[in-house]
Amino acid sequence: MKLNLHLHTNYSDGNNSIREMAEWVQSLGHTCLVTSDHDYWMTPASYEKQIKESEDVSRELGFPIINGLEISLWCEEAVLIGTDACRRWLRERQKQEHKAHLGDHGKNHAYKTMPQLLDGLDYALCLVHPGLRDPVDYSMFHAYEVMNSGSEWDDATISRMRELMPNAKPVRGMDAHSNRGDHHLESCNAIGSPIDNESDIIHWIKIREIS
Repeated sequence: MKLNLHLHTNYSDGNNSIREMAEWVQSLGHTCLVTSDHDYWMTPASYEKQIKESEDVSRELGFPIINGLEISLWCEEAVLIGTDACRRWLRERQKQEHKAHLGDHGKNHAYKTMPQLLDGLDYALCLVHPGLRDPVDYSMFHAYEVMNSGSEWDDATISRMRELMPNAKPVRGMDAHSNRGDHHLESCNAIGSPIDNESDIIHWIKIREIS
């Protein structure tokens, strides 16, 4: 079985619907579909719409669908898994956008509020597209991508991520924007047992060992 944490639908800059992406990853032998649409395309209302659509498609296909987000953290981006955490994140981001629409101020503010913003919630955070620049607190990440879209990050970047996040889990990310292209297929994580809900995925991300 396979698991991917990094995939986009037409709720952001993906080309395909939730149903199309679910059918695709199901055909590839994945245990579930995890969506991670960009937070700057999403609103609290569109996220709730996505959750409802995912529930309907999941029920019809008999295939689990979990809705995360790809969020902006100053110079970094990360996949956030945890519905309540995503809801809270989007509400906070929406409050800040009137000050600086998608600008550095908004991203800086979002980053600075991250630790206390999600305090008490069950979530997991995976670094993607690593920038590895100060002053980011990399201890907040539970995982980091070593492969994206079929290509590994360079040795120096992977080594630096291991140094900055010694307790985080290295994972692969498809970063798929459509249900076509073989270059995504190597970027899937092999798992030993089925994962069919949000709590299972959060637990899988947070454990250090790789199945």
